[in-house]
Amino acid sequence: MTSSLQNNISQNRSNHSKLAMAVGLIDNSISISYIIGVDYKAWYALAISCKLIISFIAVKKIRATPLYRHSKFLLLLTFFTLLSLLSNDNSSSTWLTSLGFILGLSSTLCLINEGNIKSYLEGFLRGGLLAATIYIYFISQGRIIDTFGRFSYFAETHPNLGSEIFAGTLIATALFSTTKRTIFLASILIYATSFMQGRAAMLSIIAAVVLRIACDILQKGMKRSLEKNIYIISFVLIIPALVFYSVELFSRISEAFLLDDSYRGAGSGFVGRDTRWLNGFYAYLENPFFGCGFDCFDELLNPSAHNFFINGLAILGSFAIYIYAYLLKCTYNTPTELNTLPLLSFLILMTFNDRFMSLNPYPFILYVVLMTLPRKTKTYSPNKAPAIKK
Repeated sequence: MTSSLQNNISQNRSNHSKLAMAVGLIDNSISISYIIGVDYKAWYALAISCKLIISFIAVKKIRATPLYRHSKFLLLLTFFTLLSLLSNDNSSSTWLTSLGFILGLSSTLCLINEGNIKSYLEGFLRGGLLAATIYIYFISQGRIIDTFGRFSYFAETHPNLGSEIFAGTLIATALFSTTKRTIFLASILIYATSFMQGRAAMLSIIAAVVLRIACDILQKGMKRSLEKNIYIISFVLIIPALVFYSVELFSRISEAFLLDDSYRGAGSGFVGRDTRWLNGFYAYLENPFFGCGFDCFDELLNPSAHNFFINGLAILGSFAIYIYAYLLKCTYNTPTELNTLPLLSFLILMTFNDRFMSLNPYPFILYVVLMTLPRKTKTYSPNKAPAIKK
């Protein structure tokens, strides 16, 4: 009897893990739509529909899911999103994508929790790694268009889009994978990102690797970690020395990150981002309560702020401050035994890129991770079963 019960429990955990992995794969599958030529909005609609159907069939207790835990926040987010949409002139497409983000986030939070978050991240990783592998192959076959040496993403979409997807994938990897695996996958993802010259994304990937190594040092102790990962630590310490003492290597790095480029280099004001940040902040000051709306920016006439925080303030007004505070609270509440330090590498993407409420794998993975990781107030149990019907 006991053996049969244990087998049932093991089988249920296996099924829960497979379900979470499938959801992670769905959430990082948008690249497929670009590859096969399906409209990305239709793809997102299909992905959300699939998750909603699975939720309706599989979820037994909403109260046991992160969706219930964060329900007040999600309701407030919906309310103020509607206020911003109603207070400003927004297209029907913007209505669908804005509310679609909330619906997509809610459906994911309904299907995963602290017990299967690692399986979810594994699925998310596989989706991003598949896209990176296909992208590198397409590059080798000359199937990706480049403009003055900078390659676009699939279907001639913006390079920043693909760069952010690969960076988000690696950060997700660093949260649950071993250090060796993280470094190996980082080499693939940063190589793919280099073709798109996504400098913020490349810096985020490097930061995630360094922070993952820091997790080993903090969790296992300096002596044990040094003994186990001495070659990794040596690599990290040697590289800065070479940078400072080798003019040739510094020039190579300068070339890779376009530091001396007249249009995108150090003298370009972060490629005009300083001006965009000011414009975005002025937009917030003009509409401090409800924001200027999701359609207030136009890449030709009024470019977006290219900053997560400023863009949020401009779009939703002062309510965005509540969102930032809530995400910070979620970060603070995660237990220290988890590999959460790589989350800090998201700050690089948030500083130089403007995706705020988007179903794009980044920043979607940021919201999911922060709202799903276990809290300090409860005993962390990696084997806790999710609220899924048997």
